[in-house]
Amino acid sequence: MGSAASAASSMLSSAAPAASSKLSSAASAGSSKISGAASAVSSAVAAATGPATVGTTTGQLGTFLVDEKGMTLYLYLSDTAGDSTCYDACAVAWPPLLTHGAPTASGSADKSQLSTVTRNDGATMVKFGAWPLYYFAKDTQPGETTGQGLQGVWYVVGVNGQPIK
Repeated sequence: MGSAASAASSMLSSAAPAASSKLSSAASAGSSKISGAASAVSSAVAAATGPATVGTTTGQLGTFLVDEKGMTLYLYLSDTAGDSTCYDACAVAWPPLLTHGAPTASGSADKSQLSTVTRNDGATMVKFGAWPLYYFAKDTQPGETTGQGLQGVWYVVGVNGQPIK
């Protein structure tokens, strides 16, 4: 083998492990993201250890629905016929409000508006009026409404069970 061929062979030999390492790192990062997403959904499901409570709070948007910890609840305009259509990556960003047992009401929330729906994954999700209820993963403090109006389909839920726009 000539010196040019030998140099080329040597470069290829050293490039292959580096490329393989980068590919392996990218695959690992992708796997971590998927695993993290699955964990977030599992955590939301595991968090439903008893009956959920839907209450109210008042902020810049008026009076709206929150859970027992004061975290804002949203509806998704793409949900139809009272069924949840938010799964997989959607449910990571917008975790469903789950319950074990009949949900309860507090504050100005009308108990007669509360019901449940069974999700495709078997979990029991809380509805208020016709709308399944969700959190927004980027809301980190009680009463935050950072998901309000996102993509023109996610809205905070008013005490009348309708989106606050």
